[in-house]
Amino acid sequence: MATRKVRYKKLSPKTALSVLREDQIDPSEYESLQNESQIATGVEQAEENEYHLQAVLQGPGASTDKEIPVPPPQESELNYDELYPIKLSKPATYIRSSQTVEECIGCPYDMTEEDDVFLKSYNAKKPAASQLSEDDFEKIMDVFEDTASVQAPYASVDKTVVPYDMMVPGLNQLDTAKVMPHAKEIYEYWKSRRQETGGSLHPMLKFETHQETDDMDPYVCFRRREVRQTRKTRQRDVQSADKLKRLRRELEDGRQLIIFSHERELLKRDLLTADRMIFEQRAKLKEVKVRLGIKEHDEDLVNQKAQKRKPPPEHPSAQRPPSTQLRLPVGPTGRPVEADLTLLADKLAEKENELRNDIEMKIQNHPG
Repeated sequence: MATRKVRYKKLSPKTALSVLREDQIDPSEYESLQNESQIATGVEQAEENEYHLQAVLQGPGASTDKEIPVPPPQESELNYDELYPIKLSKPATYIRSSQTVEECIGCPYDMTEEDDVFLKSYNAKKPAASQLSEDDFEKIMDVFEDTASVQAPYASVDKTVVPYDMMVPGLNQLDTAKVMPHAKEIYEYWKSRRQETGGSLHPMLKFETHQETDDMDPYVCFRRREVRQTRKTRQRDVQSADKLKRLRRELEDGRQLIIFSHERELLKRDLLTADRMIFEQRAKLKEVKVRLGIKEHDEDLVNQKAQKRKPPPEHPSAQRPPSTQLRLPVGPTGRPVEADLTLLADKLAEKENELRNDIEMKIQNHPG
């Protein structure tokens, strides 16, 4: 039956929780919830199917005989203090080195059982004077391994084998007289061992090379894990889209400016070429005029300034700028204040009419 994976939320002091006592819980309902739902274990999803982990997680509901294998504690009669007494001695210096003597001056390569069998069968075919010792065998194998790690660092992935010619420079650092007679045959053995193991002969940590094949390998360390993508909101998507649009528009504007600048420079070049050609033709024309004795019509030899054209007269209505509508202040009577004011022209006309009327009255009164 497929299980339903439940993701429980974190507890919050603001959330009210119900408190149930032991007698208020139905055992059958509790067991059904335990069987139907699968609580998040906290480990990687790819490792949840591990046998012992599933046995422990399903143990309380299914069976109790499965557990993670751990060796039980055993009592020993040996006394550690007697076997390893504390002998404190003041060191000559406080700077210590973690390397052993073999790591400093010895050979890092250690022979295996397969190497021992091969070396014995190899020396059995040789006379006693020309046999290869174990130390020299380890030195040769170490040179092959170091050279292969430098020349083909990804040999475990693409199965690359370094040729013998590239191994010779590294062998020159050893005792050539003792090593070189055996180097070619040892190289063939080393090559077969590399192809058989598919990687380095030195013991080393096993890293993930192919995710499909190494997924269930318990000896693979430092696995690649996919980074969870952050949840993006619609607002962030819109902002990102706007930024991309603005960037695209700015780049397009810059591209157009570059194109226009290039066209401008091409036009300038054509203009300079035309000016040079005109100058040369005028020089030839001047020589011909001097030869023929023509002293008139020299206007073609110089550039004439173009006369400025007078702009056509514009219509008065077109010259008048568009005026804004002004509102006159309104008086208490509801009429504009300017309408209540008496103009000077009206006053002068009124006085002139009074004078005319006065003159006409005097003429009528004195007819003779």
